[in-house]
Amino acid sequence: MKKIEKNKLCHYCLGCNKLELESFNGVYRCNNFIQAMENWREKYNDELRKKG
Repeated sequence: MKKIEKNKLCHYCLGCNKLELESFNGVYRCNNFIQAMENWREKYNDELRKKG
């Protein structure tokens, strides 16, 4: 499994089977998101602002 960038929603998710694929780069939106940390939304928005 490769490391997902912090500006992708997958970095803050508990995960799915897609993370096991070498060609998967992560997504910005997901219907099956399961939060992995309490303040994920603030951290995610900060990373989007940095990249944007």
